[in-house]
Amino acid sequence: IALVEQVLGSARTSVLQRSDSVRHVLWFSDDAVQFAHPAFLDWLTKDSAAHDLTVAALDGHCLLADLAEVQPEHPYFLVNGVFHLTQSGRAEQAMALLHDLRWLMRAIVDERVHPVQLIQDAPDPSDEVVAALRLSAHVLRERPLELASQ
Repeated sequence: IALVEQVLGSARTSVLQRSDSVRHVLWFSDDAVQFAHPAFLDWLTKDSAAHDLTVAALDGHCLLADLAEVQPEHPYFLVNGVFHLTQSGRAEQAMALLHDLRWLMRAIVDERVHPVQLIQDAPDPSDEVVAALRLSAHVLRERPLELASQ
């Protein structure tokens, strides 16, 4: 946390958690901040002239969406899978994840996932499951096992 605060100034973890773009790179818990993938640290610390570490945004979303479809329960995709599927134009697959009770339970139980993130990333805000998440997000954050009753 000290390194992140040093790099970003006086920002606190709670402020960083609210930033939509930061949550795709950094994961926060009560006592730690970590990169979502070790490659992010390499990208920040290595000589980028020696490596092409960039990709067009849509291509990146498509690559990550491909992986999200293969490994939807990987911790990175519990946090970011719906986002990358939506951004790559795969709204049906994103909604299928949100309608999969097993996946949704796994995502909500993970301390890195906040139900509000899933609502923000959902391609169809009028969907019944998204509406239920919106109404119960505050409860699910504290008591994720109540998902089935919602």
